[in-house]
Amino acid sequence: MRDPDAQARLAEFDPERASAQLHEELCPVRVREGYWVDELAEELRSGSNLSLHEWAEIRGLSPSTLSSVFQREFGVSPKRFRLESRTRVAWRAIMRSSALLTDIAFNVGFSDLPHLSRSIRMFTGRSPGEWRTLRS
Repeated sequence: MRDPDAQARLAEFDPERASAQLHEELCPVRVREGYWVDELAEELRSGSNLSLHEWAEIRGLSPSTLSSVFQREFGVSPKRFRLESRTRVAWRAIMRSSALLTDIAFNVGFSDLPHLSRSIRMFTGRSPGEWRTLRS
């Protein structure tokens, strides 16, 4: 992203245009073949409810190694990465569909609507209802 501050200012006044611009500027990162950190990130992005402890155990890693290497590679913990991924998927669904917010919350993997609402507000500064109103 060229100027995140300009993107944030645009989102305050025209969230739909900001979303489209952000979508255009983001480009997927190539997965490095066979690198377990990328495999874990992809699994976390997929919405899987996998246990990080079990995932580490299956690959012969300690949970602390898994967490510290993931943190070094992605700048956030695996738990935070999963939350951010779910929140992005939920935010897109809120902006693009008229599905009930409760349904979106459950379909994306949040335990309930308040959990979804807190996460959306934490990452965007607005509640799901506010985003729906801005979209209209």
